[in-house]
Amino acid sequence: MVSDSAEAQRLARITIPASAAGLQCRTEFGIDPLTYGRFDIPAADLPAVLDRMPKDRKVVPYSGYSNVTSHRMSEPWWRPDRLQEPRVAEWSEPGFSVNLMFGKSEESGVLTVYFFNFGL
Repeated sequence: MVSDSAEAQRLARITIPASAAGLQCRTEFGIDPLTYGRFDIPAADLPAVLDRMPKDRKVVPYSGYSNVTSHRMSEPWWRPDRLQEPRVAEWSEPGFSVNLMFGKSEESGVLTVYFFNFGL
């Protein structure tokens, strides 16, 4: 379990804004290192989360598949299937895959962001 947001950012290679609440983050170190988790942010802070996304990549509506939902993690907080109006952002960096899925939470103006990022 990773509870420090700076460490979670480093491992997941995404920006977790200071406004993030409810951060949950886990790692697995096998053949490929894996970092996955979730957090809530004000919707206005989404651009900060996507700041590393290459300009040629786009956020797209969830079509029924993403690396986030293809992995069934056992933690009770891993519930990307409960997102409202889910969207996906995925990209690769040399040796690393970043996979985000986010959508409206039950609280107005708040997004829940899930990440499932791993070494290649």
